[in-house]
Amino acid sequence: MPTNLNNNKHKPMKLSKDQIEKIADEFANRQVDSMDIDTLTEIVYDQLNDYYSRCTAEEIEEEVNNYYCGDTKEWDNLVEKYTPPPETPQTNFYNEVVSFYNNPDNTFIK
Repeated sequence: MPTNLNNNKHKPMKLSKDQIEKIADEFANRQVDSMDIDTLTEIVYDQLNDYYSRCTAEEIEEEVNNYYCGDTKEWDNLVEKYTPPPETPQTNFYNEVVSFYNNPDNTFIK
């Protein structure tokens, strides 16, 4: 039968900031020591993704450029990868043709 750990009521402790920091440090080390590489990787990814998702464009640009030692090519590559190409007459025509052939009635209404 599972034991409910919350039934163990302890008298509130008064710990110093230093004690709390040392306990937190050791507990974090114990947790990390017991994790496999996949779990560690997942946690690091989640933390980084959460942090970068909260950044402004300028902040994330600075992070990317700093990570690549000031090389701005990586930032430019990322921006280019996720920026749609501008519409041209050729892409407009292509999209119209695709829409025409994807229409089950083969009628094209624009």
